[in-house]
Amino acid sequence: MKPDNDAAPQVQLVKTLTGHQGSIYKLLTLPDGSLLSAGSEGIIAQWHHEKSDDATVFAKTPASVYAMSLLCGSTILAVGTGAGSIHFIDTAARQELKILQLHKAQIFDLATSESLHLGFSAGGDGQLAVFDTRSLNLIMIKQLHPGKIRNIKISNSGDRVAIAGGDETIRIFSLPEMEEITVFKAHLGSANALLWSPDDAYLWSGGRDAHIRIWDTKAYRTVQEIPAHNYAVYDFIQLRKSGFIISVSRDKTVKLWNMQGEFQLRLNAEQYNGHKNSVNTLCALQGEKWATAGDDRLIKVWGTT
Repeated sequence: MKPDNDAAPQVQLVKTLTGHQGSIYKLLTLPDGSLLSAGSEGIIAQWHHEKSDDATVFAKTPASVYAMSLLCGSTILAVGTGAGSIHFIDTAARQELKILQLHKAQIFDLATSESLHLGFSAGGDGQLAVFDTRSLNLIMIKQLHPGKIRNIKISNSGDRVAIAGGDETIRIFSLPEMEEITVFKAHLGSANALLWSPDDAYLWSGGRDAHIRIWDTKAYRTVQEIPAHNYAVYDFIQLRKSGFIISVSRDKTVKLWNMQGEFQLRLNAEQYNGHKNSVNTLCALQGEKWATAGDDRLIKVWGTT
């Protein structure tokens, strides 16, 4: 679990992108390096941030957008909305191909497996839907619990999927069988965010209780518990080169950790010109850059040196 570089990261704010009129809930990078952003407006904006600070409207949906995922090996974008529907959009033609009405509440997350041709959607109705990424047809719906399903992460080996829920649990299913391997209580209030280590030996989780926990994925026991933020943890990414893990939170901050779970840096509004409201989402960009966004309607592009 040792990162390539043990030194504390040097982070700078590269730019701030403005234009959204509502909260931003999801960021996604396309293969061409452009950035998609979406949220409460139902508008998906596209940013060629390396060349310009201006955005174009990529697509519109009739409801808020909480989740986006590019189908692996495809040019098709899956968009999960507050109405419980998935809109499949051809990114080349910018045409809507199909709508699947799968949930009775918001879709909070989407994940896809390239090797198995499976897609997963997390519903606010406590249901996990599985669909075929080639035919775009529904395969099954599992009612996991009465609460919200917040996050879905497929292991790097592709043999397991982890599900974080509003019932305070994490559930692990085998793939492709979708048999439940284990379920365990992870956080008080809700388990919100997940991240597999590169070798799948560890699973990071973040919750409404503001804690980050690191789990051994053989026994699924806690190996580390970190009082990480002041309010709920919403999302994680890991930088490819340095190995640093980044968390974002409702407490308005962005924090960096090494792979041992040791705190490295706190990016806030006062010292780093960071966010002034809840930070809801982040995504990796090319190189050692990443973007964050949230309720202040701003996208912040960061870089490490």
